[in-house]
Amino acid sequence: MGDSQSQTTRWSLVPRLQDPEDVEAWNWFVDVYAGPVRRQAQLILGRRHPDVDDVWQEVVIQVKKRVEERGIERSGGRFRGLVNIIARRAAMKIRAKNGPAANGGDEALAGVAGKVVGGRAVTVDDIAELDRQWELSVKASMVMKAIQIVRDEVAADDWRCFEKTRIVSTHDEEGNEYFEIAERPIQGTVAAVAKELKCSEAQVYRVTWEMKKRISEVFKGLSSDE
Repeated sequence: MGDSQSQTTRWSLVPRLQDPEDVEAWNWFVDVYAGPVRRQAQLILGRRHPDVDDVWQEVVIQVKKRVEERGIERSGGRFRGLVNIIARRAAMKIRAKNGPAANGGDEALAGVAGKVVGGRAVTVDDIAELDRQWELSVKASMVMKAIQIVRDEVAADDWRCFEKTRIVSTHDEEGNEYFEIAERPIQGTVAAVAKELKCSEAQVYRVTWEMKKRISEVFKGLSSDE
């Protein structure tokens, strides 16, 4: 397996967002948050609402404004929470002005829809559900980013070992694809990969264990930056 420490992981990028010219930091922001923001917008506006992308654009504008004016606090998940609040407010504002899509928001968020359209007030349960969905989306997005970072660090054969034995493709309720990492090699894959790469099964186990460990390290680094 290649030297996973040869490239520094993209940790401590949140403070660097204060520099609008820092391309790496802003690419990281897009990679991690574009999906969760759109998911939040879909929950509030409806899955096919035409203004979902407008919510993302508003988030980018407001985050840039916020970091330029006030800087960023990294501790306690405050940046992640800030993005969540901006996205939610932007989506609710659009719904108040234009209404939901024909299919509406998810039934679980009927209280949120009621507040925006003029019905009953938002309940604590409504906000808790939005927050729960947000955390799940951000975690999945960070796993994807960690996988991407490690994939770019290692040799092609090492990545093929891991991809074929540990990565599981799945989809959320909107049909968006994301990946999960199996705790153990998927049944029947180790022998097949060892044969394909002309190596021992022990080598496959070693490489995939090291890769999983590395991805976990990168994920923790990304999370701690929040």
